[in-house]
Amino acid sequence: MNRRCNFSILTLVVLGVCLAPALAKICEDIHVGTDTKSSTIDDIIAGGETNKMWKEDSYSPVIVTHSKKIEYFYMINLDVDLNSSMVHLKYDNPQYANSTVNVKEETSKDNWYTLEVVYNCEAYGGALLTYTMEIDIPDCGSASFTWKKVCGYPLTPRDGFTIDMSYDDTKINIVKNGVPVNENFWDADVNDWAISIPKDVSQAKFDIYMNMDDIKKKQKEAGDTSLLVDSTVASVSETTVLAPKIDSDEAVASVEMTGAIVGKGGVIKEEKTTLTIDFICERVKDYSTVEFVIPMSNFRDINLFFYKDCDNARASLLFWLFIIVLAFVVYKIVLNVLQGKKGLDLIPYTFEAMVVLGWIWKTLSECLQKIFNASASAVNKNGGGSTSAGSYKSAKRYDPEANEFDNVKDINDTDADSAFDENKYGTI
Repeated sequence: MNRRCNFSILTLVVLGVCLAPALAKICEDIHVGTDTKSSTIDDIIAGGETNKMWKEDSYSPVIVTHSKKIEYFYMINLDVDLNSSMVHLKYDNPQYANSTVNVKEETSKDNWYTLEVVYNCEAYGGALLTYTMEIDIPDCGSASFTWKKVCGYPLTPRDGFTIDMSYDDTKINIVKNGVPVNENFWDADVNDWAISIPKDVSQAKFDIYMNMDDIKKKQKEAGDTSLLVDSTVASVSETTVLAPKIDSDEAVASVEMTGAIVGKGGVIKEEKTTLTIDFICERVKDYSTVEFVIPMSNFRDINLFFYKDCDNARASLLFWLFIIVLAFVVYKIVLNVLQGKKGLDLIPYTFEAMVVLGWIWKTLSECLQKIFNASASAVNKNGGGSTSAGSYKSAKRYDPEANEFDNVKDINDTDADSAFDENKYGTI
């Protein structure tokens, strides 16, 4: 019994040793290329090993443009009957593609196969998709390679995407249906027509939202027969944007953005999402070109150029005058310290400053007194029985110590022919 077991084990070992080279040879015979030329018959997979450009973690992956509809790969010298069940095609984001792979045997050459990939990119907008081809060889193993494909047309404007810009009392619509309202106003090469942010404006706001009325109007104008996009996808009341970017000449004016989508992007819906941009002028008098970009996911990016005008000449002059005066005061204080002065004597021109302040206070008091007297005189002239609070405040009040009314006779004892001036003392 033991002899039989040992013989069986020995037989398996011998078979394994004999079959191992054959299996290894089949796996090493997997070659995949981009063409049938001798230089490209194994530029993707050679001897079962995938080229680093075609690996999933490649730093510089192969990218196929959006205009390519069909892709061909070739397998050569594979001594196996390859069929479609052994080849698998995978790709992400199936919303933008309906791709298939067909395996065709080349009858004119032995052990040659063509792998035909039909991309079928028919979606509204576009995306960069990652494709992976897996080839499984029975009793051998598998090999795979990865590439990227721009599927659809990512430069399609996103219908309904709207941006309103406002600063101070100015509000304008700058983007409608995914494109600038007037692209000449936002072109970096057309300085004379570019939008200019005035020098006295330090902040601008951008309201971003989906305007569904614009989508309905555009589809109605296009008509059912001429509408080139999928109306179901186009009518979705939201779209995704990536993190907005802004750039300027920071030597002239630096810019700062705040808002919900800053640094991370987000989903834009019918409710307005606000971006606030603050401009900080650094140079006295100059202007800076400002580039404002909102990267769209699967659609045409929003790319705007405008100018920020800076003019800090007056503020700069006052600043330097202040610096000069401050430096002079500090210089005088240092001299006073060296001379041994203390207290208020350290501060230069203290006496002169107090004289000036006293003169200002005296002048201000006299002016206020004149205004008060003029008001009181006006009230007296317009008296005639007025008992308003203002009349009482401005009328002359009785002072018992002054005895101003001691010589006034009772009104009944006054001579009828004597003139009685009511306005002299007011009315009772």
